[in-house]
Amino acid sequence: MGFKKVFCLILFFVLFTGCSGLLAKKEIATSLQKYPPLPELIGERKLIILPFENLSLLGRYDLYTKAIPSVLYSFLRFVDTYPYDLELVTLKNAKAFYEGFGALFSLDDPSPSFKAALIRQSLKTNGTKKDFDAKKYALPDFFALEPLSPNRNYKTHLKDNPLILKGEVTEKLELRLYLYDPIIDKRIQEWSSPLPPISMSLLSNQNDLKQMILVGIKPFLEQLAGKTYYPVKVSINPEAATLYVNGNYVDTKTILLPAGNHQVKGIKVDYETYQAQFDLKEEGSLAVEMKALRRTIPVVIETSPPGSPVFVDADFVGLSPVSTLLSDGTHQVRVSREGFEHHNTMLKLYSFDTEKKLLLTLKPENKQGKEDQDQINFYKNLAFYSFFPMFGAYLYTEQRTQYYSDKMAATVESATHPDNSGAGLT
Repeated sequence: MGFKKVFCLILFFVLFTGCSGLLAKKEIATSLQKYPPLPELIGERKLIILPFENLSLLGRYDLYTKAIPSVLYSFLRFVDTYPYDLELVTLKNAKAFYEGFGALFSLDDPSPSFKAALIRQSLKTNGTKKDFDAKKYALPDFFALEPLSPNRNYKTHLKDNPLILKGEVTEKLELRLYLYDPIIDKRIQEWSSPLPPISMSLLSNQNDLKQMILVGIKPFLEQLAGKTYYPVKVSINPEAATLYVNGNYVDTKTILLPAGNHQVKGIKVDYETYQAQFDLKEEGSLAVEMKALRRTIPVVIETSPPGSPVFVDADFVGLSPVSTLLSDGTHQVRVSREGFEHHNTMLKLYSFDTEKKLLLTLKPENKQGKEDQDQINFYKNLAFYSFFPMFGAYLYTEQRTQYYSDKMAATVESATHPDNSGAGLT
């Protein structure tokens, strides 16, 4: 009797499952005849760089874990694609879309493969309509990828199911990266590279750190973007100019770009804005030469006390009183003299100006500022000449950052309220 009961239960389960499947297919067929809602696909993905971890148990490598995310971002900012996959896509109209397939499929969070199957079926069914816009609903080859700066608040973007880049310094002193996709809940990429011995010179010169990472990061970027990337050496004349490629600020001597057309822009005061395009097919170089604007407006800069060094747009023009020629536009004037506070002001010149005279009065440096500078120098000596270089470097960095933050605040106040800073125009 026991065997017959088990057999009957199994038979009943098989029949019930089969009938349920037939009913489901019938419901799908009936609902599909009514043309289910078209999917509103989100074609963008964001990439978040989380803070890195130091697993080496060596405190000095904390400086690497703090510096490397920004270094990686200098390369990642040029990655703007991610291979397209329906299982990874997000729907704007998810609830209405799933309900359009019938009550049995009104799911809030279906599996990625089931979601992709429904999207394909919807596009196939709606594709039979005469007014169906095939171009509008054609599936692309790539997502548009937006890497976010490590300094941005990433928590506000977590609801968008971003790609997440996590890194660590391992016990073997290797830099290891993980790329995680929350939609499919798994790591989709790993990369590791040995780190050189830590040194103050490497950390103080980020170009060396970028060059060190550049050697191994290329295959990681190619796998992430689904494209081949080529190293491009960049240079701009004058060197103080600001360079953009594809709208991204270039802060390294070598960048990685995919093949194709790219936009270049160079900006500097007293120079014509440089704009051009170049077609990249292989590894190469990019040299930008900017043309200086004609300086036609005489400007006389006097200071109290006289004989103070004067800088205009970061260029030394002489000791006050000094005369120079400037183009129309906005210029930054800075006067620095030992024993006095740095003086900064903005000078606006118009094309109709025939001559300008600028009078600047310097304020004696307060004793507190001198004490702060002496303290910074003490920590600097502690960093380079004591038995505790890492601790000294940390204190030196913190103190120097605070000092110049205060100075910047004073500079902004001086520039925005020139009447209170001892500046005058005639």
